[in-house]
Amino acid sequence: MDIRLSRSALFRGVAGGMVTALVVTRSREVAASDSCELIELYPGYPEYEGFVTGISGPGDAVCLEELEDRYVRFDKRDEDRANRQAARNLGISGSMEDWTWENWLAIEGERRLPHACYSCNILDPQARRGTHRMEVDREDPRLLSGKWDDTFLIDMARQQYAGVSYGGPVQDYQYRALVSLVYGDPFLNAPQLLDSYDAYGREWLAQYYQPGGEYLLASGLWNRVLDWGGYFPVPESSSPEDQEFVVRVAFAGIHAFPMYPDDVLTGFMGMLQRAIQDWKVEIMQGGRQSLRDYLISIGARNWYL
Repeated sequence: MDIRLSRSALFRGVAGGMVTALVVTRSREVAASDSCELIELYPGYPEYEGFVTGISGPGDAVCLEELEDRYVRFDKRDEDRANRQAARNLGISGSMEDWTWENWLAIEGERRLPHACYSCNILDPQARRGTHRMEVDREDPRLLSGKWDDTFLIDMARQQYAGVSYGGPVQDYQYRALVSLVYGDPFLNAPQLLDSYDAYGREWLAQYYQPGGEYLLASGLWNRVLDWGGYFPVPESSSPEDQEFVVRVAFAGIHAFPMYPDDVLTGFMGMLQRAIQDWKVEIMQGGRQSLRDYLISIGARNWYL
């Protein structure tokens, strides 16, 4: 994974936005018919590869009848029931149509399923192999709650809360991570994320980022990252790529607004970069420690003292 930690890259690499073309067509994407009940693929389903709605537009879908023909032991009701139970265990609210990829990653961990690499899909959507796309509404909260490499949400906040001091460029995945950390709800679903963006704009942006105003304490947010393993609780069994991704995005979110002089921020960035590189070497040599546990073991809680 190549997510550089230079200051310019930090404010360039994380984003979100709005999707426009959301209907299923009859080219590569086959519309549902009387003989095809089109369903979205979720964890536990055969052929699931992690492209849920919100990763890169509408999620991967398949004709239920065809899936059942190919996998005779597959029972959609059993898998849905298991996913809902795992969500309840974790405290994830709403329906499956509300859940973000972060929610699904946690559900995979709770069910001890093999993990998809969600960050791989986010960073390389062209790797998508599925030929069907689920038909979803253009205002589906999963599509509006933040898309990689875009600024839709933060641009809306700028317009709504004019005069707020933002400092350097900010993109939507930074905003997504920061809001998740500030509100401290481990598992926000997509509608809750949208509500939190609005609340954050009202309660924080307009109040705390004016010249001379207070700043959020980076140390408190960073300790939450270490508690969770990212900007949400990350299963230790998740892919190394996903563990690295959510820590980097969380770090970028914490520093999306001006808190420290450039030289101090560069020092923090350097410490994180070296720590991740050393952890990756250990993983390549057969180590099993999660990135969260590794950071704690090397004293990362003291970085902001």
